Amino acid sequence: MMKKEVTYLKCEFEDGLVYFKIDKKDEPDEDYIYEGTELILEGENWELDYYELTASDLEEMYEDGFCEIEGLEFDEAMLKSGTNL
Repeated sequence: MMKKEVTYLKCEFEDGLVYFKIDKKDEPDEDYIYEGTELILEGENWELDYYELTASDLEEMYEDGFCEIEGLEFDEAMLKSGTNL
C-alpha cells in the first residue's frame, strides 16, 4: 500500500490565518485530484471547510502567498480550534 501524499499549507492575511491540509485523492474525479481541509482563524473565531481541488487551484494558492508547513503546525491549530476532522 502506498503512503498517501499530504501537503500542509498556511497563509497569513490581514484579518487572520488560513491553514490547509491537502490530500492527494486515491481516485481522482476528472481534474479534481486533491481533497483540501481548510481551517480559518478570524479574530477569535475558527471555521472548518472542505474542498476538492485541481492542480491549478493548488498552484494559485502558492501564488496567493501560501507556504508549506509541517503537519504538526496544522495539528496544533486543529487542537486550538477545538474542531475535529
